[in-house]
Amino acid sequence: MNSIRSCIEQQLNEIELLRCCYPSSDEFYLDDIEAFSEAKEFIDEKRENIQRNLGFILKLHLNDINTSIELQFVYPFYYPESPVDIHLRTYLSRECYEKFNESIKKFLNNKISSLQEPYVMEFLSWIQDNQILFISSNDTISKTTNEQIIKKKNFSRLWIYSHHIYNTEKRRNIINWAHELHLNGFSMPGKPGIICVEGEESDVNEYWTRLRNLTWKKLQMKEKEFLGDKNENNLRFNQFQELSFVHDNHSKHDLGQLYQYLHDKQLDRISIIYSNYIMNQEQPTKRLPRPDLRVNPSKWSAAQSGGIASRVAIVGTVTAIVGGLSLVFLYPYINIERFRRIQKVNRAGINPEDVQPPGLPVWRDPFDRKKAG
Repeated sequence: MNSIRSCIEQQLNEIELLRCCYPSSDEFYLDDIEAFSEAKEFIDEKRENIQRNLGFILKLHLNDINTSIELQFVYPFYYPESPVDIHLRTYLSRECYEKFNESIKKFLNNKISSLQEPYVMEFLSWIQDNQILFISSNDTISKTTNEQIIKKKNFSRLWIYSHHIYNTEKRRNIINWAHELHLNGFSMPGKPGIICVEGEESDVNEYWTRLRNLTWKKLQMKEKEFLGDKNENNLRFNQFQELSFVHDNHSKHDLGQLYQYLHDKQLDRISIIYSNYIMNQEQPTKRLPRPDLRVNPSKWSAAQSGGIASRVAIVGTVTAIVGGLSLVFLYPYINIERFRRIQKVNRAGINPEDVQPPGLPVWRDPFDRKKAG
């Protein structure tokens, strides 16, 4: 097995060959420009590993049946030793899709068992030799399109904002569903992600329903424009494509290029709406100031003096209570002789046995008991 560096180098060479054969941007464009730059750095040993798969989209014209198909190729890291991932992005009937996929499997199985060399160019030649795979689909498309032109009356344009679009599967669905529903417009993956589709209103609504069923951090319909009949010439796009406007050596969008693109499509009003919205989203959330919990020195002095006064009042109250209890309980025991004299005077001539209730012990002078003890 060849090393991964050798496989990536073969992939880059094949991409350069395809670029020469299909120089127009309408025929050939890279699926992920950053992955292409990353692969070059990996080959030049400027980085130790590689994270992204190389991929591209190619539009192939089939002269014999006078139609065009769009193919997406995604290289696994060990291509050509591992089979390339091929997706047909043109709307076809289910029968034609099945025939096409079965034919691809046979072709790839034959290539895997043969020499391990890049074979995308050979695959494109094989497609040209087997255009019969697309004849029935072409007839179906023509018939369906003619019927839809008669029925379609109301057109609309939908503007969709997403917090971000990075997932490869989502990006593939965004493009494939637009082609399947005969919608035009663009998608701009990254952060933020922007999608615009225009076409027959029922198809636009179906597209929005499919997108909402996917998992998103945030997905919002920013604007829906009703364009009326096709003859009113309000449509601005003639195909659906994935756009990439990035700064040099940066991953963030160059919104200036996006606004210029919308200006060229006579969609300046929408560019203003998106500009204001994106600026509001990127502004940091304002936090309320933290309350100052420190006490003013003057207020602290007042609080301190108030506390001292309270303490004095409490101490005074406790002292008064203790003093009162002392007079009631301690004073008689300290002055026994005085109280004994008072007792004799108060109880003179009283016989304790006569006044004592029956069943109770006879009362005795507590001072006498204390003295006896």
